[in-house]
Amino acid sequence: MSISIKSTREAVMHAIIELAEHDERIVIVSPDSVLAARAVPFVKKFPDRLIEVGIAEQNSVLVAAGLAAAGMRPLVFTYAGFLTMRACEQIRTFVAYPGLDVKFVGLNGGMLGGEREGVTHQFYEDVGIMRAIPGVKIITPADAGQAY
Repeated sequence: MSISIKSTREAVMHAIIELAEHDERIVIVSPDSVLAARAVPFVKKFPDRLIEVGIAEQNSVLVAAGLAAAGMRPLVFTYAGFLTMRACEQIRTFVAYPGLDVKFVGLNGGMLGGEREGVTHQFYEDVGIMRAIPGVKIITPADAGQAY
């Protein structure tokens, strides 16, 4: 890992870029979260592998499900609470139940974040919600080293 990487988000994105260099099926589906996910380096390197759906978390999950069903390896990045609360049904029904290969990266999960964004971006239920869905694996890195 590069010494210049300081945040967990940067480490995750650095690892994804390395994987994407060897796998053209890796794409990012973004519900207006490129900046929050620190995905700008990915977009610069692979501009055709970003699908921006706007502020539409449910749609991002459904787009990712369709891509996965077609053999792609999509990753969806957005705030953890928006994934787990707004898009829970779509994750359960269209990704987890059919066992599709979609990776969800929840930003500011649990007790993290929200200082700047406020209460609309603070969610304490995210891990509990996802644990209740069969086939979902939750990985929570403690720092950039674990994330990479």
